[in-house]
Amino acid sequence: MIESLRQWLVSLTAAAILLGAAESLVTQGSVRRVLRLAGGVVLMILLLRPLSGIAGNLPQLSIDGFRQETEQREEELKKQQEEAVGGLIESELGSYIWDKEQSLGLDYPVSVSTRPGAGGGSVPDRVSIDGPFHQELSDWLTTELGLGPECQIWREE
Repeated sequence: MIESLRQWLVSLTAAAILLGAAESLVTQGSVRRVLRLAGGVVLMILLLRPLSGIAGNLPQLSIDGFRQETEQREEELKKQQEEAVGGLIESELGSYIWDKEQSLGLDYPVSVSTRPGAGGGSVPDRVSIDGPFHQELSDWLTTELGLGPECQIWREE
């Protein structure tokens, strides 16, 4: 460790002395500016060289792996969002149907199930009503929610 530090300091000092000597030999003008720029780059590389050994021990980052993990996480979040939105739609539609029942003088427990829609999101798929069939409510479910008789489950108590 100390030996590598000594070598680094010696090479840095030697490069600085050589660059200083070369600069003193060159006359003013564009050549001197180019020499200063090149010398500055060389000194910067020598200064940062010990860091390359540290950086060599760091784990390599894979962009492809990162992209794959990001896409996988995005799919998981999308599925969770669809499930949450589906649950919210089921709850809200259940309340909406129950309100309609109340206006018709009915009081049946209702549950709604959803399915993924063609354009994403959730759409109502089926409604279960714990009560005897009621034609007016069935017609309303068909016209207002698009839940035809095949999507309605009536459970006689």
